[in-house]
Amino acid sequence: MRTLLLTLLLLLVQGAFAADPAITLVIRSDNPGTSGPNQFTLPLRAGYAYNCTVDWGDSHSDVITTADSPTHTYAHAGTYTVRITENVDGGFPTIYFNNAGDRLKLLAIAHWGAVTWHSLHAAFAGCSNLTITATDQTTARMGTVSDFSLAWRGCSSLASFPSLDTAAGTNFSAAWYDCSSLARFPSLDTAAGTNFSRAWRGCSSLASFPRLD
Repeated sequence: MRTLLLTLLLLLVQGAFAADPAITLVIRSDNPGTSGPNQFTLPLRAGYAYNCTVDWGDSHSDVITTADSPTHTYAHAGTYTVRITENVDGGFPTIYFNNAGDRLKLLAIAHWGAVTWHSLHAAFAGCSNLTITATDQTTARMGTVSDFSLAWRGCSSLASFPSLDTAAGTNFSAAWYDCSSLARFPSLDTAAGTNFSRAWRGCSSLASFPRLD
């Protein structure tokens, strides 16, 4: 009976996490960046409409309705889990590290959630400490994203890459440029792709490569 109850509890916890709509990021506030050692700036992209709630991982949250990148100040420097939930469909259309700002403070994508991505251009570019531990990639909502250019350029800590929905992708220019630790790559749907310039340049650890369309 105890075993059955523990199994049911585990399934409920797993189900709740799988249904979690938030994208979850792990950050280290005192890694180098443009904000202070007890701060983190979430980089948003001008020209996009935002309507989301950011839980900063310290019992504080903010509703974001503009493209002004918010900076949060923590009571103490350290590692925090930041959760971003859309208030309306498409309310968190993109993130934009663009090889600048607090890119070195991002440690992991722990959950993709159910945010509706509009663009991945330069989204995680330069995040050289980034790993992807999320396991919900099959339900990540990227089905309308056409621009993946520079998306993970310079993410030199990535050892593998998830099977994301790239079916609508046309521009993959420099998407994985200088992902020097990337040893495994999935068979992504790239049938609509028209630009693959430098897409895997500098991926010096790739020992094999899948058959792509």
